Amino acid sequence: MADATELLERESQLSELTGSLESARSGEGRIALVYGEAGIGKTALLTQFTRLHAREARLFWGAGVALTALLAILGLAWTLSRRIIRPLRELSNDASVLASGNLSHRTAIGGQDEVGALAVTFNAMATALEVRHRELNEAREAAALEASKRSSSEQTERHAKETVAALQKNRRAHGPEGNG
Repeated sequence: MADATELLERESQLSELTGSLESARSGEGRIALVYGEAGIGKTALLTQFTRLHAREARLFWGAGVALTALLAILGLAWTLSRRIIRPLRELSNDASVLASGNLSHRTAIGGQDEVGALAVTFNAMATALEVRHRELNEAREAAALEASKRSSSEQTERHAKETVAALQKNRRAHGPEGNG
């Protein structure tokens, strides 16, 4: 590979990188970004810098790789969490609507993953609740109608008994022939 003296027209960049390294060593902290078009010697520059400052540069190369990996992992985690959290929040809101009494409400969440399966189960539960609620209302109405009929029948029976008792009392008072 090239020697420090063989790297052409890169002394100022090497000097700038070395200055950043010295600042970092003194505790000021620095980040150096080497960028440019392909083929202009970025790798050769960093290779030469690494050779000149082997111990510190390896540490920085490793930190750069670790930082890049960490940022990639954080980005992936953020994306996946949004993909999961957004539908779960929507399901939570849908459950609140259902709990408030709107039993015809269904969730619009779809998908082939676990959250989509949860949404299908949620909608099945909402349908079952709506059916049970309707059946309960129908049973309550039937029971109220039956109670009304029974009350009317009992009232008619009581009235009939009172009428029979009055007739029997009248018969006893006036005799069997009703002569008075």
